[in-house]
Amino acid sequence: MTKAIILPLCAVLALAGCAHTSKGYREQAPSVELSSEKPPQAVLGCINEAWQRQGNDTQYTPLPTGGSVAVALPTLLISTGTLLMLVDAESVDGKTRVRLYGMALATNYYRSVENQIKLCI
Repeated sequence: MTKAIILPLCAVLALAGCAHTSKGYREQAPSVELSSEKPPQAVLGCINEAWQRQGNDTQYTPLPTGGSVAVALPTLLISTGTLLMLVDAESVDGKTRVRLYGMALATNYYRSVENQIKLCI
């Protein structure tokens, strides 16, 4: 009986780890998608600075058409111990498309992050 519980639990935990990578998050629909008239680098720079002011370690990755800012937030997740949130910004048809990716959290938390992002767009 113990094996019947432990083996499926291990499989679920192993699969859950896949979503904790930037690639895993981007394979899912973004949590928030917004548009801006500002260049991608300006939007990402603002978001990066805001998250750093909150005491978070961030990683800014510039790309030819935009870039990405990632922040790892401590959590009690068994598989990684951190929660990764990503904001991608890229030029699309003369505007900047801004997408937030992250693990499903409480709606109020995403609303707070979305409000932070809106201050930068």
